[in-house]
Amino acid sequence: RLKYGHPIFDFDLQKGRVLNTIAYADLKRLYPEAYQERLRIERKYNKQRLENSEPSKTLCHIGWSALTEEQGGKMSCKTWFKSMLKYNSNPVEWDKPSLTGQCELFRSVVCNNPDKFIALINKAIACQDINLSYPLAGMRGLLDANRLDDAEHVLKGILDVISNDINSTIRGFSIHSLLFALSDYIDHGNISDCVIQLLCNTLINAKESDDIDINDSDIYNVGINQVRGNAGYKLVRCAR
Repeated sequence: RLKYGHPIFDFDLQKGRVLNTIAYADLKRLYPEAYQERLRIERKYNKQRLENSEPSKTLCHIGWSALTEEQGGKMSCKTWFKSMLKYNSNPVEWDKPSLTGQCELFRSVVCNNPDKFIALINKAIACQDINLSYPLAGMRGLLDANRLDDAEHVLKGILDVISNDINSTIRGFSIHSLLFALSDYIDHGNISDCVIQLLCNTLINAKESDDIDINDSDIYNVGINQVRGNAGYKLVRCAR
């Protein structure tokens, strides 16, 4: 621009855009000199260049997208069931509700009103088209609400779906996620036979990845972040 005599910042262009926001009649009546200046600038530039447009902006988003807490609380069980069928993945578009975000929302609404959602959680377990992440989120919500017996019923239902195969991936099941949720059980002191048997089954039968980079200086963190290591750690916690 400088090479051909065009400044980087065009004052007339910016001035014209400002004057373009004021109606002709008001400008002519209140500011005659500014009115003449606007006419001069309009002769200099195409009118489209003087139109004011929304400035450029950048939007940032942190975490998985979901409906609002208020929306989730007002939704009926029927509407929640339909949303579980619809939001079954984590899309690239951050403005669309995601599976992970909706599960966190479901956990929250279940905690706030467990009686309303217990039947829905059981219905979600029975539906072959619903990702098991939703019942798991419901179980965590029940634990948050200190509904330990109801939460264990949900846990048994999930284990029945996968036929106690902790290496299963049916309906999005992940033993990693289930072990993470079991931390809530142990925190509540709910050390039932079902939980102990699950941890023992995982410790003995879980399949580990062959691509584990073990660093002697960080062997504890490496171990506890593996399925069998995490199950063993939780068994020790139960013993305490």
